[in-house]
Amino acid sequence: MVTESTDDNVKQPECEAETDGAEEKKEAKPTAVHWFREVTAQSVDELMEEILCANEHSDGAGVKLYISSPGGDLGPALHFLHTMRHLVPGLQTFATYEVNSAGVLIFLAGKERFAFPRARFLFHEVMASVKIKGAKASDVREMADTLEDSQKMMAETVAEILGKTSEEIMELCRAEKHIGTDKALEIGLISEVLKLVPTP
Repeated sequence: MVTESTDDNVKQPECEAETDGAEEKKEAKPTAVHWFREVTAQSVDELMEEILCANEHSDGAGVKLYISSPGGDLGPALHFLHTMRHLVPGLQTFATYEVNSAGVLIFLAGKERFAFPRARFLFHEVMASVKIKGAKASDVREMADTLEDSQKMMAETVAEILGKTSEEIMELCRAEKHIGTDKALEIGLISEVLKLVPTP
């Protein structure tokens, strides 16, 4: 995860109305959104717009987000997490395979969180994506302080959602190892492991 600032303003998406011409109202079903991307300001902005539009047209049935992500920027991920838990409190998230780093924060936006059997998650310490060659000692100290603050903020956020302590989350980050569904269930990251549907 790396730190990156984001705009706190939520852009209201212009959602196109459905034009299927159906007069009878069908039973509302959750809308599925699939997201298999790196966490960047642009990708998160596009995801938020897609989810807000899907939620608007779900007739109250909610949105299911299927996610696999290599991780990315911390700032956009935290922005997404806080915004979605406020605007789409019924969001469900499903880990399809690897959900790493900042991708875990995207996943935690779900009020209900599920994983497929082969899913796994990776926590690690916040990292900088800038080169420090030729930097002054004061610059390096300032960068270290910024990273430490970002790490603390991330750990506190995750701990609050999972009902853990910040130190427990920090231990996961320092280990920098993938955890499977058993461990994810144990720490409350997911509530259920989904069974694969057998071929008829």
